[in-house]
Amino acid sequence: PLWLWEVHNHINVKLVEAKLKSSNIVASNNELNTALWPSMEQCPQCKSGDKWDTRAVIAHLKKEYWPKGVQNFRFIVLKKKDGPEHSSSNRSNLTENLIFFAGSAIFVMWCSKKQKRHNKQHIV
Repeated sequence: PLWLWEVHNHINVKLVEAKLKSSNIVASNNELNTALWPSMEQCPQCKSGDKWDTRAVIAHLKKEYWPKGVQNFRFIVLKKKDGPEHSSSNRSNLTENLIFFAGSAIFVMWCSKKQKRHNKQHIV
């Protein structure tokens, strides 16, 4: 359920690496950790060493983006629905999620290729 948060952090790390690499600087772990969200200052219980506590991250996301609670569960589903009565809606949700994920993956690949072409132009 946290794949978007994971992708967000992954992209932030890649952006820091690319920025430092363009200056011929190798990114340290400390510099890469500054790209991760939430930071230790924002959510001390979200990370212990190198391991994320996903329950704490979910709680922090709820507190950060929905401080008054989720008002419309049609748009944001934070808990899996159980039971056969939801099987048709689960299939449509799965289809929507797969389409969104595929579109996001295509977009990330397109951006990556564009960045590679951009970097090659500057090398020549």
